[in-house]
Amino acid sequence: MIRGRFRGDIRPRPYVDLNVGFPVADNESLDIPFLIDTGADHTLLSPAEGVRLNQDLGVDLLSLPYGEPVGGVGGYMETRTIGVSMMIGSYTANVQASLAEPPTYGSLPVMPSLLGWDILRDFTLFIEHRTNSVLLLEREDTERLNLIHC
Repeated sequence: MIRGRFRGDIRPRPYVDLNVGFPVADNESLDIPFLIDTGADHTLLSPAEGVRLNQDLGVDLLSLPYGEPVGGVGGYMETRTIGVSMMIGSYTANVQASLAEPPTYGSLPVMPSLLGWDILRDFTLFIEHRTNSVLLLEREDTERLNLIHC
């Protein structure tokens, strides 16, 4: 079972902290807070994580292949594609994630990294605001609780 929590003062949202390895950086890893986003098809790393990848792990962002632009309420952003190895409890997901490209000048957009359905589909998700609870249950946890539907 992976525990998360709600963060934010004005509008608390469900987050989970995950360790993410980057094969392009010799599998060095970063701890990244992810907003649980049940409306996102794919996991997305924020521009701030792109800056960390570059500064802390030496990843040349311009060498990464372009991905599909992502859109939301704030408009569209260009992305790069990067292989990631996400360790979530005993589960490891090796996926191609999108990285929202940091701007070449100016300030970084304020946006979180998003944990999308490419990862969430492998878990049972519980979000309960009153108790500040965010739980990702692995298959064994779900089977133990007899939550699998027929």
